[in-house]
Amino acid sequence: MTRLIGLCALWAFGANAAFAVTDLTFFSVSDVHFGQSSASKDSNRAAMPGWLNGLAGMNYPASVGGGVIAKPRGLLMPGDLIETGSQALWADYIKDYNPKGAANVKIPTYEGLGNHEYYGTASIVPAALRLRNKNRIGVNYLDATNLHYSWDWDGVHFVMMNVYSGASAQGGIDPYGSYAFLEKDLAANVGTTGRPVFVMQHFPLPDTGWWPMADASKMGTLLKKYNCIGILHGHSHAKTLYKFQGMDVYDDGSVMMGDIFVFHITDGKMFVVNRIGDKWGTLVLQKNITMGTVGLRRETPYWSGPQGSFAFYIDGIGKLWSGNRNVRQIEIRGLNGGLVRRIDPLVAEAAWDRRDDAGRSAAPGMYLVKLETDKGPVSLKACLR
Repeated sequence: MTRLIGLCALWAFGANAAFAVTDLTFFSVSDVHFGQSSASKDSNRAAMPGWLNGLAGMNYPASVGGGVIAKPRGLLMPGDLIETGSQALWADYIKDYNPKGAANVKIPTYEGLGNHEYYGTASIVPAALRLRNKNRIGVNYLDATNLHYSWDWDGVHFVMMNVYSGASAQGGIDPYGSYAFLEKDLAANVGTTGRPVFVMQHFPLPDTGWWPMADASKMGTLLKKYNCIGILHGHSHAKTLYKFQGMDVYDDGSVMMGDIFVFHITDGKMFVVNRIGDKWGTLVLQKNITMGTVGLRRETPYWSGPQGSFAFYIDGIGKLWSGNRNVRQIEIRGLNGGLVRRIDPLVAEAAWDRRDDAGRSAAPGMYLVKLETDKGPVSLKACLR
């Protein structure tokens, strides 16, 4: 059984082996608004870390077929983190959310600017995000401002554009050249692979009161050249699903109202379902998607803790295997059995940089890969070209 991925065919065999797979879970919330207060808003904001941390291991609703929610790769948050740009409110925010999950919310957070981050002392949040962006797990591409960024999870390309896609300020809100970043990023990091693209910004599509329709249309025209599987935004507090120029848009409401979106993407399929506090909502979107081909660089590895899930990557191929087990050692050998590389994984992911133990580039051809795990060996084959 073979499957063509990028420039290389991969084979897997054995009871516990698997092909390069997509099994991606992530959550989103928006509009936390520390500083905007009422009894219900304060209560939902305080309860949100517990709701988010408790989702993994729960069952999906019957509306999407049930099944257990996996540990999320990250939490997406498109803006309005605090009510005004004060240092005190920012201190409240970072107690709950952290790029590496080292806060009350134990999930790595991928946040962006909203319009409220421009109010008051406008420099505090943009400057703070520039520093946080450099420490986000797996982020490979930052623009010159260190505000816009992108990354890959299981072949899906994510782009954070902050407030909106545009070139010039509108009503005092600066997009920091986000359209130029989006255009350049997609051309360089997705190109003609047909890989799925998922884009985030704060403002709805369109919202002429906050950003020009011309900018919205320009973004739509660009995204339709790619395999855009969704656009996530906040701002409206509306929690709804709709379309813009034929593309699916996810408005994930507000933390102040307890709103959460749960996304799950597997090879060729995607769904999103909402929660309101500790209960499932009624919003559901399920669809088939195309996965394209893996590009010519390694997909972003991710941290999943010292116990449990493990993923193995090869540069230029992507994720070759993943499984719920601990991996003690990886051996890469030629077809004649000669050892090429031995890898002792110290964390929950490992990658082969296509070099042997002496640091020389591995020659094109077939290789045997053996993973020693706590549940028995996993054997794979990889073809380097």
